[in-house]
Amino acid sequence: MFSVLRVLPFVLILLAGLSQPLAAQNLEDEIDGILIDRTVTLVGFRFVSELGAYRRANEIKTSENLTVFERPSARWGSLIWVKAGNDELYRRFVGPRLGEIPVLAQQASDQIEANFVQLKLRRLLSDRFDLDAEEF
Repeated sequence: MFSVLRVLPFVLILLAGLSQPLAAQNLEDEIDGILIDRTVTLVGFRFVSELGAYRRANEIKTSENLTVFERPSARWGSLIWVKAGNDELYRRFVGPRLGEIPVLAQQASDQIEANFVQLKLRRLLSDRFDLDAEEF
């Protein structure tokens, strides 16, 4: 005999999965790359947050994850660099003044996009049929 009580949990799970709004499902489909924060100071954190805000405001999307690293220095400020995988796309010393960080983040975003386009072209045009991507 077929029991409704056995099937009820599965029906509830199915209905819960269908109850998500379509906007939320489309948002998950649009996520291309992630901005990963590997900074250690307030300057680095502010740089990453300004960089992410600028990229979101201008709808700049990359297909790869970007990782922001920082090496602080008491004398020179912080060395900040951005990598996509094993490839470095941006590197610069950032001073301790927080007021200049939004402008530097905008410049960094533009330079990252230009370097990312060059990186993709280099990958397409390189002849490495017998090597892996990291071996070249």
